[in-house]
Amino acid sequence: VVLRPSVALLGVSGTRLVAAGVLAGAAVALALGLARRVGRSSAALFMAPLLLTTDYIDLPGALVHAIGMIVTVGGAVAILRYLRSDSSVGTHALVAFVLGGAFNFFGDLTNPDAAWALVVAATAIVAVGSGPIGSALTRTTAAAGGWIIGFAWMWLSKWVAASFVVGFSTVRDVVRFQAEERLAGDTAGMGDSRLVGLRSAWDEWLNEPLIPALVPLLLVAAAVVMWRRRDLGATWQRRVVLCSPAMIPFVWHLVMRQHTFVHGWFTYRSFAVAFGIVLLAATARLPTTEPSNDEDNTGQIPVAPVAGQAR
Repeated sequence: VVLRPSVALLGVSGTRLVAAGVLAGAAVALALGLARRVGRSSAALFMAPLLLTTDYIDLPGALVHAIGMIVTVGGAVAILRYLRSDSSVGTHALVAFVLGGAFNFFGDLTNPDAAWALVVAATAIVAVGSGPIGSALTRTTAAAGGWIIGFAWMWLSKWVAASFVVGFSTVRDVVRFQAEERLAGDTAGMGDSRLVGLRSAWDEWLNEPLIPALVPLLLVAAAVVMWRRRDLGATWQRRVVLCSPAMIPFVWHLVMRQHTFVHGWFTYRSFAVAFGIVLLAATARLPTTEPSNDEDNTGQIPVAPVAGQAR
């Protein structure tokens, strides 16, 4: 849908250049969107693992992976730019549903857990900006459910369409085989451990050349930002909500053990996204208090009248 027209018009080299430009633009747009929502320091701490501990800049060499990352980052950009914190729970779920379907259509199984985590994290950033913590948690949960339902809906729709061409029995057999293979398939060297896929991708990430120096540096930088802002005590619940999407890649790798074991050379990117989410959650610039019933229509808490002043 995307690559064939582009290759016909621009050739493979031209298509790679276009993909590189769009990837760069998506990264800039995400950094600016995060900076506007949670501060420049937190935005930089999120972007650093994605850009410096993965093959982000080399993705145009594998165009399918480039498209998957563009959809991943673009979804988060759209949420940060257009979604409002006071939008309904249904709106948050619907937006995530659309983005989940879009990722499956364009990105397939490149890094779906990274896309899922980033969409939920962006939703959480928007949701915790105002309103009670329960409301933020509800919207974040709705986005998590909406994305995976949208992803599954698009996956099912592809197979339903295919059944009209190759037959229902063929589709049934292929789907059954692929599901069994990805969830519990046996590949040479895997063993029986449920952690084998997780370990494979984790080791790939740790083997990235900048990891030994960059991870300690980012942790120190995050500690400095946390010390300067000094509002963790008042916002720890909101930070837990912000941090929760970082668990998605770990759960995904546990469930999809065979897929992540075989494809650890690219599924590791999701851990860079998860690490960035944790750093952002720890350092984000957030409101220090929740609205209360004492607030007036402007959002300001009325000041009690001084003694002797007319009420």
